[in-house]
Amino acid sequence: MPEFTAVVITIVATLVSLWVIFAVRPHVITYGFTWRHARLEPECHAAPEIPFTAEQASRVMQILIDCDANTCARKRAAYWTWVDTGHATAAVEVRR
Repeated sequence: MPEFTAVVITIVATLVSLWVIFAVRPHVITYGFTWRHARLEPECHAAPEIPFTAEQASRVMQILIDCDANTCARKRAAYWTWVDTGHATAAVEVRR
């Protein structure tokens, strides 16, 4: 029985190591590590179903301060609401 447990632990450790090497490491190298990237999701917050008002966009921008507008659909929608209402000037780096 102890041999079986040792084999199972070895297999699990190997699989976790491979996952870190091939899934987590490239993501961290590309984006850097922050806790919002720990989920390894392409979009961290979903876009709203209806457009934000200017007040809602301001609140979203405050709440999602650590999110990047290029990788967070919700912050991107809030950002473009700001631009459309004249509260901000569009940056070239942020896609629509």
